[in-house]
Amino acid sequence: MNKADFELVKKSLMEVKDFQDGKLDLQPIKRRKVQVEPPEKFDSESIKSIRQTTSLSQSGLADILGISVKTVQAWEADRSNPLGPAARILAILRDEPGFMKKLGIK
Repeated sequence: MNKADFELVKKSLMEVKDFQDGKLDLQPIKRRKVQVEPPEKFDSESIKSIRQTTSLSQSGLADILGISVKTVQAWEADRSNPLGPAARILAILRDEPGFMKKLGIK
């Protein structure tokens, strides 16, 4: 640990002690509740269409989503469906043609 790191840890521990001794008043954390719509459901034909429109192979789509090719194949064979983040990214790929370019995907 270098001197700067040590000083940061020391300062943090002193703040904890001051808080426990009542010498330091912390600001409350502001939170807000958000409403999140459930992700869209995609069938095999819509997944194939998105993949073909974006000129991606099954392997390319799998790489972008961080999943296996077998998962993409299962989606396209109607053995399973994309959930959560994968479904949200599929919707973005469908609705925003320039999305892949923004991410540096060629």
